[in-house]
Amino acid sequence: MATNAYWLNLAKKLYSTTFKGQTNNTVTLTQVESNYQTQSNDIIATDTINPARVYGFKLSQILGNVQQGDRQVGIINENLSVNPRADNVECTINGVPVVIKGVDINEAGAVYTLHVRNK
Repeated sequence: MATNAYWLNLAKKLYSTTFKGQTNNTVTLTQVESNYQTQSNDIIATDTINPARVYGFKLSQILGNVQQGDRQVGIINENLSVNPRADNVECTINGVPVVIKGVDINEAGAVYTLHVRNK
């Protein structure tokens, strides 16, 4: 039976070969916490992920809350200190702020897929 390490290694291989043209992106996930004294957000943790796969939705996936310009972002789930599913996570792609609309993780737990929209 394949282990989580096997699936992580497979994901890394796919990102470096099969998806190479789509993975020249840097994604930054920042987990923040509201500071009521300063009326600002304090950074709890930050992850910078490169390579990250950025790609559009297929026509068959455009249901309900997917809008024109929305993208999917695939990131390998390895040594992340930020949980992409948390409500208090901010995200940038190549320095451009985006809003995380949804998060999915594959069955093996190796790759997160974020549904993002421009702010």
